[in-house]
Amino acid sequence: MKTIQRILLPAALAVLCIPLLGQAASAQPRIGELRIQVVEVGSRQDFGSIAPGETITLPEGAKVRLIMTATPVNGGRTLYPETQFTDLNRGGLVITKTSVENANATVEVLSRKGRETTETVQYRITEAVSLPANERTGRIYIHVVPAANWNQPSTGGYYTGGASTVPGSGQPIYARSRELVNALYRAILLRDMDEVGARSYITDIEKNGYDGLLHVADVIARSEESRVQVYSNNVTNQQRLDSLYRTLLGLSFNQVDSGQRNNDLSRLNAGDIAGVVNDIVHSDRFRSYQGV
Repeated sequence: MKTIQRILLPAALAVLCIPLLGQAASAQPRIGELRIQVVEVGSRQDFGSIAPGETITLPEGAKVRLIMTATPVNGGRTLYPETQFTDLNRGGLVITKTSVENANATVEVLSRKGRETTETVQYRITEAVSLPANERTGRIYIHVVPAANWNQPSTGGYYTGGASTVPGSGQPIYARSRELVNALYRAILLRDMDEVGARSYITDIEKNGYDGLLHVADVIARSEESRVQVYSNNVTNQQRLDSLYRTLLGLSFNQVDSGQRNNDLSRLNAGDIAGVVNDIVHSDRFRSYQGV
C-alpha cells in the first residue's frame, strides 16, 4: 500500500519493534470490496470505478490511470494494496507506466481505426492483505469505441454509435449485458466467463432484459459445471455462498442475516444451488446493487 513517509530506525530499535510489526500485520482489516478507479491522465477527470469482472467504455486514444482500491468489511479508510496490471490482449492497449506500490497503472488506449474492441486487463494483488486467495487475481474489461462516436457528459463517457444504450447510464447494452453475464459466472462458477460460451447468454439479456437475466442465471446455476465440476477444485458451499453474496449483492458473508445465511447454506448442502441463485436475482437488493 502507498506509504506517505518512511523512517529508518537504528538496528537495535528495529529489533525491538519486530513483535509490534507482527501484531500490526495480523490486525489487518478484512477486505469487503475491491474496485478499480479510472482517472484520465492530465485532466484528472474521474471516469468512475468498476468492480472486478466489469467493463468500462473508453474512446480510442484515451490515456487513463487504473487505481486498485479496497474497502474494509467494517468500513474505515480506503486502502490501496500493491497491485500488478497486465494487458492480456497485447495489442489494443499499452501500459506505459506502473507503480505496484501505489496500486496503479497508466494505460493508453490505441487507435483501432474506427473499430470497436474489448480489451482485457488482468490485475494481481501482490500485498498480503486480508483477502481470499481466489480474489487476489481478476480481470476488468475496457470497451474501446471510435473517438468520433464518443460524447463526454458530466458523469463520464459513453458510446453514441449504432448500438443502443442502457437508459440512464449511456452504457452500450452489449457491454452492460456482458458485464452482467460475467458477474453471474464469477458468482456461480467462481471464474470469468469465456467469450464464445457466453455469447448466447449476452444476447439473451440484450433482447429480453431482466427476464433474460433471470433465465441466464437459472441456466448457469443448473449447469453440470455448477452442480459438479466446481467442487472438483475443493470449493466448499460456504465459499460458494460468500461468492454469491459478494458478487451479486455486494455483501460479505457476515453482513447477511445469520438466519438467511444458515438457510441458504442448508439449501446449497442439499444441492439446491439453482433455488438460492433464483432467490438472489429476484431480490430487491440484487436489482438495486446491479442496477437492473
